[in-house]
Amino acid sequence: MIHILHRCPFVHSHSNKNMKTIVITNQKGGVGKTTISFNLSSILADKFKKRVLVIDGDPQGNCTSSFLGMDKKFKGNILDAYDEKALRPIKITSRLHLLG
Repeated sequence: MIHILHRCPFVHSHSNKNMKTIVITNQKGGVGKTTISFNLSSILADKFKKRVLVIDGDPQGNCTSSFLGMDKKFKGNILDAYDEKALRPIKITSRLHLLG
């Protein structure tokens, strides 16, 4: 399932556009959640010139691996939020960032 949860003002010093939150969920495995997330975020960033933050909440981190490859090590992940640490998304492209 793909849900657009809400629209809210997303204010930047250079923008007054609305932010959309898109969540891709399904409790069943093997239904394409990672593939859809990876491709949708890439298309939104590259083709439609949208700023995209991908948050990989899957404990297996397959979407993160899809962007970074298996070999790359990185600092910080979504679990840092529970420890109240600063979250530092990884820059994939100028418009696409990842928090995995």
